[in-house]
Amino acid sequence: MTAAFRGRELLPSRIAIAADEALDCYLERLAVANDLPSAQMMRLLTRPEERRAPSSAFLMVKPDPAITDRIASLGGMPIPSLEGATLMRFGDGLPLRLDGLDPRRRHSFRQVVTQGWFPQFGSQACPLCLAVDKIWRVEWRLPIVAVCVKHEVFLTTGCTGCGMRFRAHRHSPLRPQLGQEQPCGNPVGLRNPCKHPVTAHSVEPAPEAVVDAARVAKRALTRQPVRMLGRQSDPQTYLAELRHLATLLLHLLSRQEATSFVDWAGDIHVEAVKRTTQRRGPRWGISPPQSARLRGHVLSEAHGILSQTGFDEAATRLSPVDRHSG
Repeated sequence: MTAAFRGRELLPSRIAIAADEALDCYLERLAVANDLPSAQMMRLLTRPEERRAPSSAFLMVKPDPAITDRIASLGGMPIPSLEGATLMRFGDGLPLRLDGLDPRRRHSFRQVVTQGWFPQFGSQACPLCLAVDKIWRVEWRLPIVAVCVKHEVFLTTGCTGCGMRFRAHRHSPLRPQLGQEQPCGNPVGLRNPCKHPVTAHSVEPAPEAVVDAARVAKRALTRQPVRMLGRQSDPQTYLAELRHLATLLLHLLSRQEATSFVDWAGDIHVEAVKRTTQRRGPRWGISPPQSARLRGHVLSEAHGILSQTGFDEAATRLSPVDRHSG
């Protein structure tokens, strides 16, 4: 079938990209609609043309313009919609800064990954969402997102079949096997992808306060202003302060003497010990907890402090944590 699509003409079957869909998910659905294996779809996208082959590196972060142009040519979707299906949607401080990343120069990735709470390789997921609409949402990539506000559950961060983060296939952004059951697809051996269904994972309900905080963060991610410390704040400032305050709380709650303050502080301490070396501590400012449950709780606490009517009230809300950790 590859020979039928040697040019840049539209594929026979086109589909619309969902408003919050991740680009790799869209490409998988486009492949299925045209009866193309994932590997064949990638060959179409990266085939050399005019002495240069589009690069699939950083496809979900800030894709090579040549590959978005190729995707647009094959699928018929406008380029802004395709870029909005990547982490470019969250650039300009919402909450990421991607200005220093050049997708054609791999070393430039170092300039953006150290900004703090930068998305890991792969994705989180809500199995309940995937069971209904089959759409992987681009926001699931963000560490600052820990909850599915639609189903009010913590996101699932990894596959129980292979033990890895979802969509962690480093050689291709598309899963090698596709299907309604949403197979994990991570490599577990030579040409042996994990077949465990993502939709088969159990979910954990999130407390009301955690869901409420997640809804506010979601509004900020969509460029809506948020009320913070008694005043209307632009979304970039709110998201930055939310992350900074959550980082402070993680450092305070990871101490042994603070583990009795909340029932989930002990888990933070355990992860902090695992991540501490002789040279440095857990570096919460760079990488938050792996667990969506822990991130959801600490972000909720940070939001609660930022929701106070002023600095004095916020300091009063924070002081019990500071006392227990000190």
